[in-house]
Amino acid sequence: MYGKHMNDICNRDLSECKGQFDSLEREIRAEFGNLHRFLDEEECKDLERLKREQGRALKRLKERENDIYQQRKDLEKAVAVLNSKLAEEESSKMLKDIQDLIKREVYSLILCYACLTTRPSIINILPHLIWSKQISGQICPAARGGQ
Repeated sequence: MYGKHMNDICNRDLSECKGQFDSLEREIRAEFGNLHRFLDEEECKDLERLKREQGRALKRLKERENDIYQQRKDLEKAVAVLNSKLAEEESSKMLKDIQDLIKREVYSLILCYACLTTRPSIINILPHLIWSKQISGQICPAARGGQ
């Protein structure tokens, strides 16, 4: 009996111990299951936050791209305006240079003609100077009193 009683006690202790381990195993599995669900929820939240932040970042980048594009267009317009003004100034300067050259050549031709006449005196040159002033005014409008 003593052996049977010891055997019963051992079986009962063994069964009790096994039950405790089984219970502990269920608790551990349950806790890890809860942790898995919690981590899955946190992962979903973090991914959603990341997608929202990505959307905001992409929107900011697109706005910046549009700003840069607009600045480029504005700069292109400014360069075109500057080039146009530069071309106008160059054309105006070139025209004035041509007018000055024509004016000098007309005076030179008239003076050469006057010098070749019989007597180079102021009386002989005066009509030619008056005539050259009239002609240069017709050829070069700037010679007519600053018009």
